[in-house]
Amino acid sequence: MVQSEGMYSIGLENMPAFNLSSLNASWQRWKHIYPRMQMWGQMSNWCGDPKRAVPPLKPGEVVGCCTLEQDMHERYISGGLPDWVDEQVKDGYMIGYYARPVSPMITNLTWIKNWMAKLQNNYHGNAQYVDTFGRVQEGSPSQAFETALRNSYLLVIVFV
Repeated sequence: MVQSEGMYSIGLENMPAFNLSSLNASWQRWKHIYPRMQMWGQMSNWCGDPKRAVPPLKPGEVVGCCTLEQDMHERYISGGLPDWVDEQVKDGYMIGYYARPVSPMITNLTWIKNWMAKLQNNYHGNAQYVDTFGRVQEGSPSQAFETALRNSYLLVIVFV
């Protein structure tokens, strides 16, 4: 635990079938030690052997932890993940989703700010993780933090 990242991290895309009961049981075991959960792959179905994916992959469906899809995959919505996250946040925990801005997808902070708003307002996350933000020039980091604070969400940015 001393050498951990200080958060409970889960790759949703690594589950052949999403099981909220299993996720909740694991979270209940660890949340008193790691009161922040970071979820990856909320925009993706199972990224392993396509024959094991539940629901079955659609033709040409892109899978993985870090796709640029802003919408949550239907398997998590129908599985009750946003409502569960809302309950955890209301209980005082920090629950975040993954986002990844990549150039030339965005030309300013608007695209990523909209994604952050969606993760908070539609899916109830309150501690989003934004990866590789420093690889593109999208304004000053202070602008991103100011926007995050103004909109009441915690923004974790990794500069590389």
